[in-house]
Amino acid sequence: MASSNFGRADSRRESIREISARPHWEGIINVDDIDRLVILGHISVAGLEKLDRIISVAVRHKEVDVAALRSGTLEMTVSDLSLARKTMWRLFDAHPLLRSLDKVIALRSPGSGVRAPYPARARRMSVHLHELPDALQVAFLHMEAGLVGGNGTVPVPAMIITMRTKVCELAKAAKDVGLSVSMCVETVTAYERSMATREKPLSPKTVLSSMRQIRDFARYIGISPDLEEHLAARLRLHDARSLRSVPQKEAKIAKLPTYSDIFGLALDLLGRAAAMAHPRRAQHLRNAAVALTLLCPFPLRVADTQLRFGDQIRWEGGEYWLRFHVSKTRRPFNAPVIPVFGFFLDQLILQGAASEHLTRLREDCFARGRALFTNYDDTDVHDRYPSYLWSKYLGTGCHAARTHLHDSFGRLGTRGVELAMAACDHRSERTAEAYRTRAFEMLALEQAQNRITAGIFDAEWQAYFGDGGVAALPLPDGAECDPSDEISPDPLRMEDAK
Repeated sequence: MASSNFGRADSRRESIREISARPHWEGIINVDDIDRLVILGHISVAGLEKLDRIISVAVRHKEVDVAALRSGTLEMTVSDLSLARKTMWRLFDAHPLLRSLDKVIALRSPGSGVRAPYPARARRMSVHLHELPDALQVAFLHMEAGLVGGNGTVPVPAMIITMRTKVCELAKAAKDVGLSVSMCVETVTAYERSMATREKPLSPKTVLSSMRQIRDFARYIGISPDLEEHLAARLRLHDARSLRSVPQKEAKIAKLPTYSDIFGLALDLLGRAAAMAHPRRAQHLRNAAVALTLLCPFPLRVADTQLRFGDQIRWEGGEYWLRFHVSKTRRPFNAPVIPVFGFFLDQLILQGAASEHLTRLREDCFARGRALFTNYDDTDVHDRYPSYLWSKYLGTGCHAARTHLHDSFGRLGTRGVELAMAACDHRSERTAEAYRTRAFEMLALEQAQNRITAGIFDAEWQAYFGDGGVAALPLPDGAECDPSDEISPDPLRMEDAK
């Protein structure tokens, strides 16, 4: 039995020695190290033999080329390639050839050539623009052409998009109750009711904004007196309701971590990706780390998060730049990416490879015009992917990054508001005033809280808010304490104690 074991060990070491003696392995692996990994079960001799085929193809072509690697491994099955990939991850976990091998495996896997595009979202709350009556479609064409409407004004391009969405929602609501699509009291009432009965309730501010858009569109095409009067009354009601409500977005933004915590989370995700053997999961973690950090200083609108190397992302003067036209306003956006954020862009170029390969991989990304965010098999992600990652890891979409930036910079005063306005591509003075007011209110609330808590003695704080809880409160003579009782701080008793 012992001689049989020694025989297998000798055979294993001989196989390893034979593979390592081949020219393309020279100086790369050590027989004793490989033998130890085989004994520990981390790799197998069979896996080393499959990897030998991959290495020979890569060395022959002198570059990490997916097409060459694919054509050079046609006789290998997907199982063979996966076994070679597992072995390579143990031996060369930071080599770009690993990602090329991932792509070859993805291409060779069943069904890889028939991947369906991401389906368009079914419209449950609105209709398509071409389903609107001809007169309404013509009105939008006139708006886009800059023609003056019945009210003597032309909506700005950014508002035309929102207005079009609301009119399409009104058309759907009207059709659902059997009304013809037109601007009248009946259809507006149907639209208002549809917003009140949605599965996910709309905030009062959203309802108010939607009704204003309908009013503005009706004025553009020529509003009737009865509809003008009806909308004025409804807008007064919704305006009053919105003043008493806390926007849903505000509650989510209040729960967002600080920028330091977001960076800490991103670095943790990169660390987990580096130790992750599963390529799909590792790429997801890298994508998440970059989405979380990049959208902090650059709070882009969701429509502008589809970034590509050589298009929106440039490499100029040894640093990254973001250069594109904002989808909403069509204004140019130009901003340098400082090295601390450029580091995260590098991670999606490297995709697990060592930094020594960065220059060559960066050139390849720009030459191919590769998307910043990709799946593990190098295919493009869906349009809202960065916002999805924010929702997954931070609890809200990346649109919240804009308000979060304003809240953080607003504490710096007027200059902070101006910086946040520039980062978010906000130009309206009305928007600036709204954020200045918000910043002032937040600072005033903090100051009030600080002054209130500053007047509480340490003993009182410990008694009412410390870990002592009920047991720390003074009790009358002869009274017994029930730990289950809930006692609220009494300002009058606090004053008596003084």
